[in-house]
Amino acid sequence: MLNQAALAACAAGLAEEALPMALRALELASQAAPLESLASALSTFAHVQANLGEFETAEHIHQQALTKAQESGNGPALVRCVANALMAGVLAFDELLAGGKTLLAQASSMRLLPMAQQAQSLLDMGFMSDTQRAILRLNVGHAMMNAQHFEEAGRLFRDSLQLMADSSSEVLHYAAAHALCELDLRCGHLASAQERLQQLLARRSVSLNPLQREDFLRTAMALCQALKEQEQSLKYGIRLSQVLAEQAQKRQRAALQIKAAQEGGQRLLSGQAEPAPHSSDDKRA
Repeated sequence: MLNQAALAACAAGLAEEALPMALRALELASQAAPLESLASALSTFAHVQANLGEFETAEHIHQQALTKAQESGNGPALVRCVANALMAGVLAFDELLAGGKTLLAQASSMRLLPMAQQAQSLLDMGFMSDTQRAILRLNVGHAMMNAQHFEEAGRLFRDSLQLMADSSSEVLHYAAAHALCELDLRCGHLASAQERLQQLLARRSVSLNPLQREDFLRTAMALCQALKEQEQSLKYGIRLSQVLAEQAQKRQRAALQIKAAQEGGQRLLSGQAEPAPHSSDDKRA
C-alpha cells in the first residue's frame, strides 16, 4: 500500500510527499521480505528519487531493483521495475534537454535503449491488465522516441491510447495524447502537433496536475518556436517559469517538513533508548 501511495503521489506531482512513504516501504521490505517485495520497494524509492531530480541516485537504485526482480523470478515485479526504470530514464533525458545539455541527453537515451528493446518482450505478459500494457508501451515508446526510433515510438503510443480507450484515468489519457503530440513535434509534423495541442487544452488534468502543466507548457513553447511565433512562445515560457518556481517552493517546504519529522523521530528514539532512573528503593536493594 505504501508503494502504491508513493507512486500515486508522484503521478499527481507530489514527489516530496511520496518520499517518506517510499522510505517506510523500503524499511519494511528490507526486514526479511520476499525478493519481489524488496524489488518493488527499491523500484518505488528510485522512482521517487527520479521525480525529485536525483537521476544518478535513481539510476543506481533502479539497477538494484532490477537485479532483485530478476532473482525473484516474479513477472509482475519485473514489469514494474522495468517500467519505473524506463520512466526515470525519460525524466533524466527531459531534464538534461531542458537544461541545454543536448549531448548528455543523447548519451542518456542511448544507455536506455537496450532496456527499452528488451522490455518489448514483456509488453503482453498474461497477468497484465490493459492499463499495465498501456503504461509499459508508453514508457518503452518514450525511450524509443528519445533514441530517435520514431516509427516504433509512434506505434507504441497509438497502441497505448487504444488500450486506454475504456479507461477512466484522465492522467493516462493525457500522457498518451501528449506523447503523440511530442512525437509529431520532433518529426516536424507541426500542423498535426498544433491540432493535438489544442485537444490537450480541453483536458481538465492539465490544470490540476503540476507535472502535466509543466509538460504541456514545454511542448507548447517548443511548438511556438518551431512555428516562429516568438511572442506566444515567450508567454508560455513565462508561465513555465512560474510553474517551476511554484514547484521549487513546494519542494523546499516539503523538505523542511520531512527534515523536522526525521529529527523528531530521532529524538523520540533517543529518549526511548535512555534507561529509566532507579528509584530509591531500587538503590537500597
